[in-house]
Amino acid sequence: MNTVDNALERIARAEGITSSKVRREIELVLAAARRDPDPAVRARWESIPHAGEYPTAEEVIGYISGKIRM
Repeated sequence: MNTVDNALERIARAEGITSSKVRREIELVLAAARRDPDPAVRARWESIPHAGEYPTAEEVIGYISGKIRM
């Protein structure tokens, strides 16, 4: 299990829900945030490394945790 999965599991236990539910809630928040019309915010989203059309929860969490560790 990787670091992101561990984090999702810890959050799920703390909240009394499944890790799938945690992941889904994060995805919903990320989808809403991606709709921000501000060009600076949109550029920031694009700066997050991602393999697909937009960053996944795992990619965002990994990116942020990498920034925190710096």
